Amino acid sequence: MLLVALDIEGCASLVVEQAQVLALALGESLTLCTAVDLPPGLSVDAHLAGFEPERPPLALLEKEAKAALESLSTSARAAGISVRTQVLDGPPVEAVLAAVDTFQPRMLVVGTHGRRGLERFFLGSVAERIIRESTLPVLVVPGPGTEPHPSALRMALSAEGDG
Repeated sequence: MLLVALDIEGCASLVVEQAQVLALALGESLTLCTAVDLPPGLSVDAHLAGFEPERPPLALLEKEAKAALESLSTSARAAGISVRTQVLDGPPVEAVLAAVDTFQPRMLVVGTHGRRGLERFFLGSVAERIIRESTLPVLVVPGPGTEPHPSALRMALSAEGDG
């Protein structure tokens, strides 16, 4: 089984497409997952008490995430791949790593926004933290418009010269 960790607001469909190709090649099933967490600065007590009405309730976020995962799973199912979906609770990195422990997948597939500079410094990189902390092989699918890191390009050119 391949665990596919998705940012529903990111390049999720592209990540699922690549995971589908890999699943067909390896004869594996897919588990599509996404993490739902309270927005930063919003405590559970404040959320439950109904404060901050401009933010959607956690239950609504979970319902939307489940619907998005089901929608993303249709093409893989149509291709004959066994797919299950799972909404994870908590911060994305911790939730995905806990899912790895729970589901024991063969490989992890994640997407990246390809942020650089200050944007990356302030927003962090979920994909990078997962790569560093995971004990599994991780396939990283770059988002649309993401330029490869110069070292990745050098490695690809080096590999082409080897063959």
